[in-house]
Amino acid sequence: MEENTVLTKEGLDLLNLQVTRQDFLISRLNKQGSQASYRTAENALFRYDKFLKEKFNKTDEEIMPELEAIKNDSKFYMFLNSYVQYLIARKLGKRTIDTYFLTLKEYLRFKGLKIYNEDVKQFVRFPKQQKTIQKPLTRQHCKTLLRLASRRMRAFILTSIATGMRKNEVWFLRVEDINTETNPIQVNVRAEHTKGREQRIAFLTPEAYEAISEFMQGKAPTDFIFAKRRTTGIEASVDAMFTELRKKAGLLEKQPDGYHYVVHIHAFRGYTFTEATRKFGSDFGHKIIGHHEYLDVYDQRTIEEIGEKYKDLIPELTMVEDLRLEDKLE
Repeated sequence: MEENTVLTKEGLDLLNLQVTRQDFLISRLNKQGSQASYRTAENALFRYDKFLKEKFNKTDEEIMPELEAIKNDSKFYMFLNSYVQYLIARKLGKRTIDTYFLTLKEYLRFKGLKIYNEDVKQFVRFPKQQKTIQKPLTRQHCKTLLRLASRRMRAFILTSIATGMRKNEVWFLRVEDINTETNPIQVNVRAEHTKGREQRIAFLTPEAYEAISEFMQGKAPTDFIFAKRRTTGIEASVDAMFTELRKKAGLLEKQPDGYHYVVHIHAFRGYTFTEATRKFGSDFGHKIIGHHEYLDVYDQRTIEEIGEKYKDLIPELTMVEDLRLEDKLE
């Protein structure tokens, strides 16, 4: 067959492959390398399905031909706008709405429908970001949770406070990630679990190490400390455990937006940043929790030097000693 031979109609049909939703989700997983990204896309498309059912009584497959027919018309963008207004009416946060819309945009493009930003700006009305003063997680909040937490959840909370690590980064720590040969104890935060897919080193307070050492005993170096296995959806069970603990502690106050709780599982990271910033400034605060600032490229401090400064931060990140003292006073 010559190189310039025109494809027959049958040849073209072979190229007209049907792409499925699962194909899109897998491509998203392969691109982002994150189970959390996969689940976010799943949630976004689940919400899109509800929108189609409630507004049009149709499925995704049923409405695609109609969208194909109007893809070059303003009606297509009016359809997208109706989806955004649907999300707004359900009081979803701006960040969630932006994420869900971006996911739908990527999905429709994956299915062959291109969406142009100029037309989105003209026809789609997104909610404006409302900036309100956020109530911080306090030391007292942390101590209240620790008093009522199970041993595993207590170890999780203490590790989160000590390291400033994200939920997944903590939950999927392995025994071999803890380096007890250093002072302070170093924690290897694996690239596969970080948001930016970059490895970094964090540090543990003595009380955090004491709490997690119970869950390291008798395990192989590659075993998880907290998680029993690596499965899709296990992070949701962590959220459920924390939600139950928060309810048990009566810490149900919400932020001024009325949507987010003051005490939530990601707030420990903010607490660590705040305490580090108070003591050594925001550059060190960002460094401790793994944020990349514009000065990062010029920061030539070694891990050992950062660890020496961290030692002075340990009292601010230590909680259990306070609890013991309070118990004695009672």
